[in-house]
Amino acid sequence: MKTDGPDVEIDTYSFLTTTPNGLVATINHERMPVLLTKEEEFEMWLRGSPDEAFALAREYPAGQMRIVQEGLKKEDLLAA
Repeated sequence: MKTDGPDVEIDTYSFLTTTPNGLVATINHERMPVLLTKEEEFEMWLRGSPDEAFALAREYPAGQMRIVQEGLKKEDLLAA
């Protein structure tokens, strides 16, 4: 509880994560962000019951994703 000073507005953000699908697991074996892609999913997340909203916390299908850029390889970093 704040006891003195002016009120301050702070923007905060968070990411909901889930287990990674097969593609994401090649990069991060622990987690991936939950991806909502349809208008009805956004509405369910914002206005649905807790059970309905948390049902959206699932892996996104790997077949609908692709890796578009990879980081530098260890040997490339050492050569720099």
